[in-house]
Amino acid sequence: MLEKKENTKSALKRGRYVYEITRESHVSEAGEEYEGWGVRLSEGEREIAYAPDVSTQRERVSKLVEGCNEGELSPIHFYDVIDDFLL
Repeated sequence: MLEKKENTKSALKRGRYVYEITRESHVSEAGEEYEGWGVRLSEGEREIAYAPDVSTQRERVSKLVEGCNEGELSPIHFYDVIDDFLL
């Protein structure tokens, strides 16, 4: 269950698209609270894609976002990259 969503300011704004890391507070099925990190893809003010709760490890998601921005990843590959990250 999603309780709180907060956008962190770790996006690089080099290319046309911006990948950002997001922080969310969740409650597990066992009733335990945990912090999850997600990835948002935007073009200007418009959100194009969003993958919530990708990991509980901020540093891993931060590196993923950094790589997407530096490589100017095309939005067409967004979900493939997220899927590969989760493997």
